[in-house]
Amino acid sequence: MSKPYVVGVISDSHIPHRLKAMPQSVFRWLDGSDLVLHAGDIEDPRVLDQLSAIAPTLAVRGNVHWQTATGVTDQDLPLSRLIKIQAHGRERVIWMSHGHLNFGFLLMDKMLLKGLSGNIGRINTRIIPRLARARPKEAEVVVFGHSHYPMAKVIDGALFFNPGAVVGASNLKIKPSMGRLLFHEDGRIEPMWNEV
Repeated sequence: MSKPYVVGVISDSHIPHRLKAMPQSVFRWLDGSDLVLHAGDIEDPRVLDQLSAIAPTLAVRGNVHWQTATGVTDQDLPLSRLIKIQAHGRERVIWMSHGHLNFGFLLMDKMLLKGLSGNIGRINTRIIPRLARARPKEAEVVVFGHSHYPMAKVIDGALFFNPGAVVGASNLKIKPSMGRLLFHEDGRIEPMWNEV
C-alpha cells in the first residue's frame, strides 16, 4: 500500500480576535499534508500565507467576514468552493463551505447555540441538511466548520466532515481541534482529528 493523500483541515482560527497567532501545534499537525483546507472564520487572511508554506492552501469565507477591526478580513474569499484532487490516479471531489451559507442561517444558528446548554452536537444536525441540499452532486466529501464541533458522518454516500475549531469553544466545553482526511489507495477516505 502506498502513502495516503493527506488533506489537512482546519476551521475557525479567529485570528486575531480570539487567538493572537496560529498555535505551533497546528503547523506540526499539518506538516506532511498534500493540501490544506481552511473552512472559514480566518478573519486575517495573512494566516493563509503561513499555511501555504506547508502545502497548497484553499479557504472559504466565514460568517465573521464583516468584522474589520484589524483593517483586513477574509471577505474576498469565496462562500464555497469545489475542489478536485488527484489521489492515487483517480479524481476525488471535495466541496467546502463554512456552513452558514447565508446571513439568515447564521442568525438561526446563533439563536440555537444560546439554547443548547451542553447539546452542541445538535448544531451539526442543523447544518448538515442545508449543506446536503447545496452540495454539488459530484462532491463525495463536504468540509465545513462554523459549529466548532468536530464530527464525521456519511449521508447519501457523501462524507460530511467538520474538523472542529482551532479556538475550541470554552463556553461550551469544546476543546480546540483540527482534522485530517486520508485518501487511501483502496478508495477509502479516513477522517481523523487531533487536539490543538
